[in-house]
Amino acid sequence: MENWKKTFAVIWSGQLVSILSSAVVGYAVIFWMSLETGSAEVLALAAIAGILPQSLLGPVVGVYVDRWDRRRTMILADSFIALCTLLLALLFRLGIAQMWHI
Repeated sequence: MENWKKTFAVIWSGQLVSILSSAVVGYAVIFWMSLETGSAEVLALAAIAGILPQSLLGPVVGVYVDRWDRRRTMILADSFIALCTLLLALLFRLGIAQMWHI
């Protein structure tokens, strides 16, 4: 009976780190874009673009995600986000990040 608590704690901790780091990266990208352009319009559009996919797709995709294997779905989604973040970090590290990359 105690095994489920350990499994829950591992999954919860992993999701906490994943969601928190994704939020920090999203904020940093929006902040960078507003500093690069100096435009309030770009800041607003970037903030909307960060929220819009989740707002529009969340209610629709939720029906399908409930039918899929949750473990595989979480692994694939978090892996995709990690890959995109890694590529973006590499572009910034090399100093070649442009607006169109984002």
